[in-house]
Amino acid sequence: SKLASSCYSQGKYDESESLFLQSLALREKLAGPNDPEVAESLIGLGLLYATRRQFDKAIVAHKRALAIDDEQLGADHPIVASDLRNLAADYKGNGNSAEYETLIKRAIVIDGNVPKSKQVIAH
Repeated sequence: SKLASSCYSQGKYDESESLFLQSLALREKLAGPNDPEVAESLIGLGLLYATRRQFDKAIVAHKRALAIDDEQLGADHPIVASDLRNLAADYKGNGNSAEYETLIKRAIVIDGNVPKSKQVIAH
């Protein structure tokens, strides 16, 4: 996943997508489909899709990451707030302002319950 992220940051999006998909498949096989490491691969893939303005694909990836993190880490975890912000940005990019606002409000509530030192910046 680090190599995929490196390719992403260099603008090598096709290579990055392939590596994120490989990472996702490997993590699902080794850790199971609901492991936070699977969510990490999904987040990277979602960010890549959002960068490419493929918001429908980004939404699918980020929704699944959110579901995993919400279940495994708890609804009030700072990573869940970050996932919510990523998903909200996808909806905003897709023109769905109502869903954007709903998700951002939930992230803000979580952030309000988490000390600043534990908050996670959206990717």
